[in-house]
Amino acid sequence: MGNTSSELTLVLRRFAPLARLPDATLERIVRSVKPVAVDAGEFLFRMVDQDHRHFLISGRVRLLDPDQGIHEIAGGDPDAKFALEGDGNASRDCLVLESARVLKVPCQLLGAPVGERVAGNGYRVREIQPIVPGHPDAEVDWMERLLQSPIFGDIPTTSIFDLFQRLERIKTQAGETIIQQGDEAQYFYILSCGRAEVLQQQSDGQTIRLAEKCPGEGFGEEALLSGAMRNAAVRMVTDGEVHRLSAEDFEGLLKAPVLVSLSITDAATLIRKQGGTWLDVRMQDEFQQDPLEDAINLPLPYLRAHAATLDHDRPIVVFCDTGRRSSVAVYLLRERGFDAWLLKGGIAALKGHRRQAG
Repeated sequence: MGNTSSELTLVLRRFAPLARLPDATLERIVRSVKPVAVDAGEFLFRMVDQDHRHFLISGRVRLLDPDQGIHEIAGGDPDAKFALEGDGNASRDCLVLESARVLKVPCQLLGAPVGERVAGNGYRVREIQPIVPGHPDAEVDWMERLLQSPIFGDIPTTSIFDLFQRLERIKTQAGETIIQQGDEAQYFYILSCGRAEVLQQQSDGQTIRLAEKCPGEGFGEEALLSGAMRNAAVRMVTDGEVHRLSAEDFEGLLKAPVLVSLSITDAATLIRKQGGTWLDVRMQDEFQQDPLEDAINLPLPYLRAHAATLDHDRPIVVFCDTGRRSSVAVYLLRERGFDAWLLKGGIAALKGHRRQAG
């Protein structure tokens, strides 16, 4: 892109708020402002620059707004016609994802706020709609779909931002295996483009198809939570893209804030006062050999399919023998919006408490 006045004027008119300014105002901006290059990984602004408005010419950025969520914008997108600050009143960070060219315009040259996307609101994430496999929007809305998960209600905003920063993007091809059954767990994955299938090889050699993954859905968390080997494979059905998070980052950014454990005293109080449920996620034969009164048994392998049978309006305290299966269960339940808690000490703690209670 050249830097002549006429060329820069044409660039300015690409942005809807600037295009409405009088010619004299545009001329003042042209004399005072030049496009700047910003490298990937740098912040264009933190917590909003109150003295400037930034307009994205090319490249790609990620906006994190505590109230409106996370959104990516590329040069030429409809949203790129507006100032990245929105109305300038929000607390918002802007991270450059791909090398960008930006116009940084002093507010004093503008004479009036120019960032409004909608009256009184500024930039906002568009209304989230369910993603249908094969729909053209499925490959665009993966981040918004991910943020719909109740899991993110448990995670501090700063941690969400760190999570998206640390995700590694990987292009994939149809037929490519992302996770191999029996392997050690090293990453948590999020499908951002395309479709994938979850496959499990049975002891008789047969392979069954357990599920299909669509953009915005995560996978691979179960082995990371339990410390076990992968119990299923994930293979791409179409060409696409995944983002992966290391086991260490998963531990600190997702597992730690989601898996909140309660002592047996606090758990018993919660159950008593709020009419909650004790949930045993051991296998049925384990439960039958060592049953606990008033506890519901829903084995972990069946939890995804039968979670709807649990009372969504009451707290659930989950336990097993070692804590591994109950950790997975709490994560899956919170992912589905349940008020689920991990019992510290598991079944041994619950038995001891009941013995003391007589």
